[in-house]
Amino acid sequence: AASDVYKRQVQRKLRALGFYFGTLDGIFGAATQRAVDKARETFRLSANGLVDWALYQKLGLTLFE
Repeated sequence: AASDVYKRQVQRKLRALGFYFGTLDGIFGAATQRAVDKARETFRLSANGLVDWALYQKLGLTLFE
């Protein structure tokens, strides 16, 4: 599914930035959530636990390439 591709992209970028250490599986599990939370904290974004547009921008990702 397309959403799995986006989740893997987020995981890949979080890994490259040192936030994620799990498998690039496209599953938004506990390890991915911890990485998102840490990235949001590091980038001084609200602690809402979401992969939203603000986090996408901070990660250097675009939704539609």
